[in-house]
Amino acid sequence: MGQYYYDHDAAWSATSINSSAIANAADATTAAISNDGKLGTEVSVEIAYGATVNEGAKVYILRDVDATNYEAEVDGPWGFEMPSAVSATRRRAITVPPSISSFKVLVTNDSGASVTATVRTRQVVGGTA
Repeated sequence: MGQYYYDHDAAWSATSINSSAIANAADATTAAISNDGKLGTEVSVEIAYGATVNEGAKVYILRDVDATNYEAEVDGPWGFEMPSAVSATRRRAITVPPSISSFKVLVTNDSGASVTATVRTRQVVGGTA
């Protein structure tokens, strides 16, 4: 009987939010990301703030609710506020578990000025050796 292993994709994959400017009081959402047949998906979020920062950008994981529709911000999905600092870049990585078959990443910006956002993914795969 072989041993079970897990590994990550060799490289991070860019999403539709890739060095994207998000104006104050605006948001951006990735295309759907499939988690089917995977052990999970790592999500890396990077936010570059300018000279004005009143609060951090917020990041939400919008889960697939019926294979067609996804949660919205008003539905209270799981999320977090990014750390923030004037003229600085902040990063955070999370893992989306395999129990979520498909999801989107929503970045909302109410920081007081435009931010530059990048969201990347890397899937976790497994097998037996």
